[in-house]
This record gives sequence, structure tokens and C-alpha cells, in this order.
Amino acid sequence: MLVVSYGGSLLFDEKGINPSVKDFISFLKKNEAVVVVGGGPVARTYISALRGLGVSRSDRLDLIAIDVTRLNAKLLGHALSSEGVVINGEMPVDEALAAKAAKKAKLILMGGTVPGQTTDMVALKVCAAMGKLAERKLYNLTKVDGIFDSNPSENRNAKLIESITCTELERMWNVKEHKPGLNYPIEPQALSFAKDYGIEMFVVNGNDMQNFSALLSGKKWRGTHVLPR
Repeated sequence: MLVVSYGGSLLFDEKGINPSVKDFISFLKKNEAVVVVGGGPVARTYISALRGLGVSRSDRLDLIAIDVTRLNAKLLGHALSSEGVVINGEMPVDEALAAKAAKKAKLILMGGTVPGQTTDMVALKVCAAMGKLAERKLYNLTKVDGIFDSNPSENRNAKLIESITCTELERMWNVKEHKPGLNYPIEPQALSFAKDYGIEMFVVNGNDMQNFSALLSGKKWRGTHVLPR
């Protein structure tokens, strides 16, 4: 069974729902997966609004973002259910419940769990809790083609990194602590967890489901393979 971290930034663009979401839904109709959905720009908007109202406690900012991730997951769930796809009944609110549901259901959708971590970390913990069922592999779908040596939105000459270890990424990003609204292809704090549990991560553009399918089929693909060590 696949464990997928689906970036919230893939759901919406400046015009509304991202057209590629339909491709992802078509993919889910044919595959077994646990999908952890992120908050993306909607969550960051709510975090910014709370800060504007004078809320500075990070746990409160995280809680509003968690609500958004769960709403995003429900959006996908309603779209799938309307097409007759059976998904898990009650949305798992922690990693252990998600792993338990994966033993029975073919498709599980969920969002964040507790303050202090992003949905990337949640997906990694689900992957670890599932053990052999998830094959210690996490597929991270994001709005960019993978991990680059610099920010591709700021540097058009940024180069895609095809393979890198968690330790090398930790050195490159040098982010020491979790902050609400972090926007990285992978949560920096999740890297040490992936190392400890020996989980491989594959960072690919979620707008290109053909490329993602190529990865799963063992064909040539574009993205970044993050090795635990």
C-alpha cells in the first residue's frame, strides 16, 4: 500500500481548484493508499490571519492549520465518494489509527494530527507504523519537480537534485526547529525521523501523474530520491 504526502499547494491555484486534482482522484480510484493531505496556501492564510489578530502561540497557529488539512482531506473524500469510491469511514486523527485502518480499507484520507509537526511528519509516522505494508517508502507529491540546489522560484538556474541523503539535506537546509506554515518540499525536522526508521522518500511533482506512475512502474521518472542514509 502506498503512503502519500499530498501537498495542500496542489489543491488550489489562483483560479480555484487545481485541474490536476482530477488526475490525482483518477489515480486514487485505481490504487490502494494512505493519503495525508497538507494545508498549503489556505492554511498559511489562516495562520497569517490569526497572527494579524494577535495570536502568537505556535500551538494555536498549528491547530488552525490542522483543521484546514482535515478539510482538504474531506474535499478529496467527497469527490471520490461521489464517484462511488469507498474510503475509510471516520478520518484517522493519529498515525496509529491510520495504520490500523490500512489493514482493512483500501483508501484512507487524513490530515494533520497534533501541533508541532507538518503533514510530512505525519505521513512518515504512518509509514513507520504500517511497517512492511508500506515498504518503508513515502511518496511526497508537491508542486515542484523535486528538491533543487536553490529555490527554483528565485533562481531559474537552480538544478534538480536526483538523489540525496537525509544528512546532506539537513546540512543544506539548516533549519533547526518547527515553525507553523513552513514551506519546504519535505519538512526539515522529518529528515531525522526518516533516518532513524530507514524510510526512503520520493519527491515528485503532483501535477504530473504520468511521471508519478512511471516512478511506481520502475520506469524513468523526474524527481528526487531521498535516501535515509
